[in-house]
Amino acid sequence: MRFFISVFIILTSIAPAWSDETRLDYSGRTVIYHSDVKLRGSQKRDVRYSHKANFFGAVAINTTKKTNDSNGAAWGYHNLKTAQDNAMRSCRFKADRPEDCVLYLSVVPKGFDFKPKTRTLSNDAVEAYNFLVGWSRLNFDSYRSFAVNGIHTWAYSASAPTREAAEKEALEVCEETFARSQKKKDPAWAKAVYLKEHLQCRIFVTFSPV
Repeated sequence: MRFFISVFIILTSIAPAWSDETRLDYSGRTVIYHSDVKLRGSQKRDVRYSHKANFFGAVAINTTKKTNDSNGAAWGYHNLKTAQDNAMRSCRFKADRPEDCVLYLSVVPKGFDFKPKTRTLSNDAVEAYNFLVGWSRLNFDSYRSFAVNGIHTWAYSASAPTREAAEKEALEVCEETFARSQKKKDPAWAKAVYLKEHLQCRIFVTFSPV
């Protein structure tokens, strides 16, 4: 059984922070400000969106080009560090000089625990993972596998006769999903922003029959 996942992305890495300031907004989400640079006009659009976000994300600001199109933004990522790094790389790709870009803010999901972790998932991926866990309790005579890449894409196989088949299907769907999400992206931008090791889909977990 195949599940194709639609992935929402506005893709986009990390400059030294000037002075981090962590704030909790009314919903419990955490917004971390890394710079006190003054924003102008349309630059505030990504920042306003950040205050509504409930995922790992980051915004980098171009300090000389004061337009929203010059920002670098990363939304819906599996982890905060990659979101920060890609936001900076996106900003630098558009900038005349790399040093014009600063990491402005980061956002993490509601209730996120900042204690060190080896792996985290985007909120959408967590919801899908929890669904697969529930599905596994009902379909305990087959293999199920969950795959992710290093950015934001995820996919799963809900029922397969063997571990190999489940993992193969999850990886194929993950790769196909990411490929579809890139069709409207500028190839030069994608090459500048994405690290090769982040693009490869890997198995996050495989459930065995019980």
